[in-house]
Amino acid sequence: MKVGIIGAGLMGTRRATHLSPEDELVAVYDPAPTWPKATDAMRAVRVDSVVSAELFDADAVIVATDHSSLAGAAHPFVSEGVPVLLEKPCATFEAALLHLKKKSHVIPGYTLRHYPGIREAKRILDSEELGEPLYMRAVYGHGGDPGWRAEQGGELLDQGSHLIDLSAWLMGRRDKWTADVTTHTAMLSAS
Repeated sequence: MKVGIIGAGLMGTRRATHLSPEDELVAVYDPAPTWPKATDAMRAVRVDSVVSAELFDADAVIVATDHSSLAGAAHPFVSEGVPVLLEKPCATFEAALLHLKKKSHVIPGYTLRHYPGIREAKRILDSEELGEPLYMRAVYGHGGDPGWRAEQGGELLDQGSHLIDLSAWLMGRRDKWTADVTTHTAMLSAS
């Protein structure tokens, strides 16, 4: 498969290094003027013009930009029917997702769903061998630069969106885009 990537930062680079050996990285675009974390392979296929579906001759596109640009960067590809892996949280406001929500060829990048322990928990909950779940208590933490997370919309939007997604998914929601999850308490700490 020919793959294009938008966003040559940490997540775009991670996605590029985890492509299948049968896949070919054909185009990379990053809206930032510098590519401090881009790999040599990504630099070799860099595209220096405005992103459009026509620009990328790709079978699939990975969108891994900053949070505020995710939905907008995915839009031209989604409009053309190109499959898109859209990094979480997919958008900073739900309204930005309206044109993407019903597209079956858009996959949110919630990787935690694929961890073996999480998949086993999902299997157990779906089997109802323990009965129907009534509520969930979840705690999630992630170290990192608190300044960067604040700039990107805060911990709840960044790593916290994984917890919201997992809570909805584990409790039985099949719709991958919405979550009927009430957060009772969220504590943030810079320590």
